[in-house]
Amino acid sequence: MAKKMTIEDLGGMVKRGFDDVQIRIDTLATKEELHEVRDILSNAIKDLEMRMSAYMSFNKEELDRLKSWMQTIEERVAFLEQKYKHKK
Repeated sequence: MAKKMTIEDLGGMVKRGFDDVQIRIDTLATKEELHEVRDILSNAIKDLEMRMSAYMSFNKEELDRLKSWMQTIEERVAFLEQKYKHKK
């Protein structure tokens, strides 16, 4: 046979339900906390973008330098090839 529910039982269930909801509400972030997190993340992203831009700029300069060096090497090799073709 099913147990009959009393007003006290019902009141206890309702209280536990509200206590659970209060615990969940207490763990939620406030608007101010969310804005703070957004600002921190925004600043971190801007910092990363600046670092990536500087790194890419450095790499482009290094690549341009290597291209120039490689062109010089190719010209020297072509010169030597021409020089030694005539000696054969």
